[in-house]
Amino acid sequence: MKSINLSKSIYKIVIVFLLFSLITGLAIIPALATDKKYTGETIYVITQRHTSTDALVSTLPEFEKQTGIKVDMEILPYPELNRKVLIEISQGTGAYDIVTSFQHSNAVLAPYLEDLTKYNNNPELTKIDFEDFLSGWFISGYYRDKLIGIPFYGETKIIIYNKEIFEEAGLDPEIGPKTWDDVIRMAKQIKEKTGLPGFVISGHREQAMEMWADIAYAYGWEYVKDGKIQFNSPEAIKATEIYKELELNYAPIGVMNVGWEEIRMLMAQGQVAMCLTASVISSTLENPEKSEVVGKLGYVGAPIGTNSDPNRNSDTHLYSISSFSKHKEAAWEFIAWATSKKAQLEQAMIGERADVTRKSVMEDKNYIKKYGYGNGDYLKAIIQGIEQAKGGFWGEDKIKNIWELYDTMSIALQEVLGGKKSVEEALNDAQKKADEVAVFIK
Repeated sequence: MKSINLSKSIYKIVIVFLLFSLITGLAIIPALATDKKYTGETIYVITQRHTSTDALVSTLPEFEKQTGIKVDMEILPYPELNRKVLIEISQGTGAYDIVTSFQHSNAVLAPYLEDLTKYNNNPELTKIDFEDFLSGWFISGYYRDKLIGIPFYGETKIIIYNKEIFEEAGLDPEIGPKTWDDVIRMAKQIKEKTGLPGFVISGHREQAMEMWADIAYAYGWEYVKDGKIQFNSPEAIKATEIYKELELNYAPIGVMNVGWEEIRMLMAQGQVAMCLTASVISSTLENPEKSEVVGKLGYVGAPIGTNSDPNRNSDTHLYSISSFSKHKEAAWEFIAWATSKKAQLEQAMIGERADVTRKSVMEDKNYIKKYGYGNGDYLKAIIQGIEQAKGGFWGEDKIKNIWELYDTMSIALQEVLGGKKSVEEALNDAQKKADEVAVFIK
């Protein structure tokens, strides 16, 4: 009987303590603010101005509260970010603990970035489920055998088309183009039947080669073959002829100045029927506050040519740890949190994140409800593109100075679009320049 009374007394004490704790805010477990391993550490992150970053920033207080780590983020537009990362990291300033890297810069940045495998194998640190990432995005984080980045954001190239314009032109609105021949045929029919531009792809110098390469790989192009750049190969010539035909015959006027933002605007206003573009713009096109075509779009993967299984563009934004960081473990904990299923799903629900990198998030019913555009065809198109990504799309596994070569080909494409040179002349000149300046990775 006494033991029962003692138990009741203890029970009453616990209840009183709980009530007192709720009222006063007194912690009833060890205080996280004082027991956190990294309390007081500040990590510096440099990353891209992007909707995915906006979503992450909105959830950042949760991470800081859980870990005691303060995160100082510098957010820059893509071109400026890329230049600054290359300069800062190669000079070894240690100004940033985490840098946003891109697979096309892997060869240049790899010597200055940590191999992240050892952090994932450290039992005292949070473990990341590598198997849950879509493979095309995850392999982008490797340079040879060194894992230098974890995919935070990913995109591929897809065809987005306006079903209403298709129907007006006498095309089946439920069947998008599967091949580049389909794209040309459909674009021609749309232009003839409706007077609207049938297709657009970026002709802007900063993006031209990237978009052209999706056509080239579809026809079996190889960036490097037998130790030589392939800018004037038969496959490159074929791709350029298609690029030229589509841009000059079926795209809006002034296509040489058309980039991502212009394509987004044209599609959102229903001014063009089809585009090949970055998958991530879909969240804007399906946002009723930003678009006039919500619910009217179809989605298919990038078209094929003679190659039924081409190398697709898996443009991946990676979080990497600088070898000069003084807070490497805290930086790892941030990456583990930011790329986790929980964080990505939460960010996707409160912001625009049609670019998550985890399979489990893409398969989540709430994610599908929000981002399953076109009766789920959008997500199917992304998965198809990523499954066809084999790495080396940018030549980053073979060439050090990829940006110089990228610009060389982009200039050639603009010369073709501007009528300054024929396809053969422009590509032969680009080949000559590539032979002179290409620096191959040994």
